[in-house]
Amino acid sequence: MKTTMRTVGVMGMVLMLAGCQSRPPATPVTQETVWLKSAALREVSYDYTRQQLALSFPNGSAYTYPGVPSHLYQGLKTAEKPGAYFQRNIRSRYEGILVAGPGHSGEYD
Repeated sequence: MKTTMRTVGVMGMVLMLAGCQSRPPATPVTQETVWLKSAALREVSYDYTRQQLALSFPNGSAYTYPGVPSHLYQGLKTAEKPGAYFQRNIRSRYEGILVAGPGHSGEYD
């Protein structure tokens, strides 16, 4: 499993006081992307701030799932069978919004 982490937001400024530099506070990771070893799912991203899951599928389609708690994302990325975990815990409980791929008009509301 390949994990890419990305920090989203504005980095703090370095303050100069009396010739001393203080470091900006560490900015927490708010978004993470994982490539899955699955025939059913290709990639999953999670936005911790917005509690939004994004999935891409082998056919090129991509969906977002708003309101998904982070523990379900953690379960999905560590599941032995990610496709089955997704069907059982996410697809059956949360409404997906098609954002790319077959059936997408290319327009956003």
